[in-house]
Amino acid sequence: MKHKLFLKTDCVGCMACLGFFEETVKQISGVSDAKLDTDTGEVFIDCEKGLNQEKLIKAVEEKTGLKLEIK
Repeated sequence: MKHKLFLKTDCVGCMACLGFFEETVKQISGVSDAKLDTDTGEVFIDCEKGLNQEKLIKAVEEKTGLKLEIK
């Protein structure tokens, strides 16, 4: 079963950053999809239900260098 996580970041980067973010986050175990809206800073992550949100957010922050908050 899937779960959608909605986050916010202050990064409104370029298209290259967008591609890096999405591909990097999809490599995290339990994540099936990730989107970053560079206009609004909104982050959408599809992940396995039951995945620890705090650990997932920390992993995303470590791998991408972005600071995230739950929306």
